[in-house]
Amino acid sequence: MKNTLFLLLLLLFITGCKKNESTLLNCKVSKKLTHYSSGYTDTTIFTYSVDDYTQFTTYSNSSDTYFAKYMKNSSQYDLEYYYSGILGMTGFITLTASGLFDTSRVTNLSTATFNNRSKNYFDADGYLVRSINNFNIYENDVRYFYTDGNYAYWIYEYTNFSNPSSSSKDSIVFEYYNDKLKTTELYPMESKYGKLEKNLVKRRLYYNLLAAGTLRQTYDYEYLTDGDGLVTRQIWTIRSQPDNTVTRSDTTYFEYVCD
Repeated sequence: MKNTLFLLLLLLFITGCKKNESTLLNCKVSKKLTHYSSGYTDTTIFTYSVDDYTQFTTYSNSSDTYFAKYMKNSSQYDLEYYYSGILGMTGFITLTASGLFDTSRVTNLSTATFNNRSKNYFDADGYLVRSINNFNIYENDVRYFYTDGNYAYWIYEYTNFSNPSSSSKDSIVFEYYNDKLKTTELYPMESKYGKLEKNLVKRRLYYNLLAAGTLRQTYDYEYLTDGDGLVTRQIWTIRSQPDNTVTRSDTTYFEYVCD
């Protein structure tokens, strides 16, 4: 079963004393095409209905499909995840008083056990300051720090309960394009995780805090934008350090629905 659980792969956003000064467009992503270096493509279609949305993903190297439903229900979203047409997981996401994603629980129906649970923490201005995602055998705990409406760095701690030797702790430092503003969400409901970054990310540098802060990995981002500043193509490349060897490079194409 492909672990494409969209909620937990979403990007996370900004806090700090300065607010996002860019002008956000009233647009939503309608389609995303992702090309992987391993040679296959997955295509995801997003649909919207008032507060609800769905996503449907197909894969070029498999007949498998993935379908997710996010259904607004008072102060929470009810979740359903289908794998090749079979309902595999259900759950919910509660909302804060200001409508941000607070706590989530997802249950694996085949085992009747929690697949994952998460908790987000925000400051008084609605900026995300911490997120904890627990998958039973491992946990991701991330703290977010900001400057001028963008990430300055994250402290990302990965704990593997079944294999402690694989646990890690990184300081992830961010660099941004000064001339490229982030004009809208790149993924549905992205702003439910807090206010968006002001600019588009240029680079992320991973420093291993368990090995004297040595640089172990970098992510580099390139973008193609349209006349409104909407990202139509994103290329991200992962390089191992210090040898600077490319270990993966993906290209994502975006299409939008704008009011």
